[in-house]
Amino acid sequence: MMMVTITSAVLGAAGYALAPHLLDLMGVAPDVYAGALGFMRVSFVGIIFVFAYGMFQALMRGVGETKTPLMIVSEPCC
Repeated sequence: MMMVTITSAVLGAAGYALAPHLLDLMGVAPDVYAGALGFMRVSFVGIIFVFAYGMFQALMRGVGETKTPLMIVSEPCC
């Protein structure tokens, strides 16, 4: 669990810091640059939550509880 947390924090921080350079490499047009930068930075900050949910889901399945992760991501019926 600690490895996933550290990895996600490192990737999120690196992505946040390198977002302007990644956009330059992709050749983003100047008129959408500001919006794209904001989107990328929010996405990279959110990586830690995506990794945490994946870890939670794997742990719950490992102990035999498969309904809880399903209930979190499924839409309520009716």
